[in-house]
Amino acid sequence: MSLAIFPDIMSFGWNSKKRQVWENTYTQKSANGRRKALCTQSYPTWEIECEYPYLTDDQRHQLAGFFAQLQGPTSTFLWLDPEDNIATDVRIGTGDGTTVKYYLVRNIGGYLEPVKDIVDSSLVVKVAGATRSVTLGDDGLIMFGIVPAQGAAITATFQYYFRVAFDDNNLEWTNFWYQAHKMGSFTVVTVL
Repeated sequence: MSLAIFPDIMSFGWNSKKRQVWENTYTQKSANGRRKALCTQSYPTWEIECEYPYLTDDQRHQLAGFFAQLQGPTSTFLWLDPEDNIATDVRIGTGDGTTVKYYLVRNIGGYLEPVKDIVDSSLVVKVAGATRSVTLGDDGLIMFGIVPAQGAAITATFQYYFRVAFDDNNLEWTNFWYQAHKMGSFTVVTVL
């Protein structure tokens, strides 16, 4: 199944806000003051709030049509975040002489988060600094035809999408001038 890609709309204005959310965390404090915490979520949920201060009539139609085709929050799609979409020379593993499959990750200040949806043409994988050919599988899995040597650093550079869904049943815009529109704030959330 191929997911729809959010329209690439170049507008005169763009505002966005991103939140990292750890929803399934539980904390408890004992009588002696010790704190215990538990998180049942492996990776954060990302909430991306967006706003277009200016859209042409055609751009508004494009966004409204996309929202309608997905029936609002009922379908998942791919979001190419304008400010956060490239992983450069991320270490994805070390060759052990037998493993040929590795998963792509992005590095956020030392925290490695899996990346499932890659812009195919952007992927460059290196073993010990030399570019190698790989096959890109599902969910960010790459496969080597030739086994990476033991101890060889495996790095990847690629552009990625966030797999998201709209967080609301509504999409709102305002017509402030003839064929000029302002798209109200909308939020997309990452999904598995």
